[in-house]
Amino acid sequence: MKNLIYGIISIVILAGLSGCGKIQPYPQTVKNWNSHEDIARWMQDNWSFDKPSQRRLLQKIKKLRSKGADILSLTADDISLTPEESYNRSKGHCADAAILIKDALNKINPSYKAKIIFIKNIYGPPHHWATGFYINDKLHIMDYGAGPYWSDMTGTHGPYNSLDDYGSFLKSINARGFKFESVRWRD
Repeated sequence: MKNLIYGIISIVILAGLSGCGKIQPYPQTVKNWNSHEDIARWMQDNWSFDKPSQRRLLQKIKKLRSKGADILSLTADDISLTPEESYNRSKGHCADAAILIKDALNKINPSYKAKIIFIKNIYGPPHHWATGFYINDKLHIMDYGAGPYWSDMTGTHGPYNSLDDYGSFLKSINARGFKFESVRWRD
């Protein structure tokens, strides 16, 4: 029995030393991704909405407003972590997820032409951010940054002919604290 315990401990130590279970650095991971499905799978398996990040975001927006900034002129880059920081944390608010997804999509396939989308909530803030990209001239949306009450937004959506078509989808969502007002490109 004692030998069995020592054997298990040895395996655990060797696995730790060999790097098993460690996350690869962001640049290496992106090089190994081949399509938007790889990003979606990673986001679904590893990313989580983080309420403290959302609170920090709302505080940051409030501070910027007090200095005269117009909330609707802010970009996701103005209020988010870098893609690598978001990847390393594996959690954050919706704009963090959108920036990470946009960066990864454009690195693995520039023809995706990924851009950030701003979704205005009638009740907002909070408003919402997602990422739009193209496959065969059709719009697709990746949204893995929604919180638990807005989980109907989570996933890869499309194909759509236009951003207005995506807006029609958003109108159909019945989520606590969310009612669709508008959607537009933000970069």
